[in-house]
Amino acid sequence: MATEKEYNEASDMVYWLDSKHENYDPSITEGSFQNIGGHKYQILKIKTEPSNGMQAMAIASLDSNGYPDTTQLGWCPGQADSAQEFVDWIELTYPFVRSTCTSN
Repeated sequence: MATEKEYNEASDMVYWLDSKHENYDPSITEGSFQNIGGHKYQILKIKTEPSNGMQAMAIASLDSNGYPDTTQLGWCPGQADSAQEFVDWIELTYPFVRSTCTSN
């Protein structure tokens, strides 16, 4: 199970996917192995959405044989639910709000 330090490092690392970021790292690619918090992880999937700035990674620590241990994968659907609730609240509270995104 990942430690809080590893979660924090991985959270920071996802921003390094952006070539404009000061810590941009072109070695962060799907399938690559990365040292996070002193442990080896493999990047399983990367998702970037230039139209809205979203960047995400799915990572897995390596098992004793050097393979991704996907049995420990997890995510927090509560965060996605909370974000949607916030958007819904804005739209309900401010019905004349307009999206400033160009992709919508």
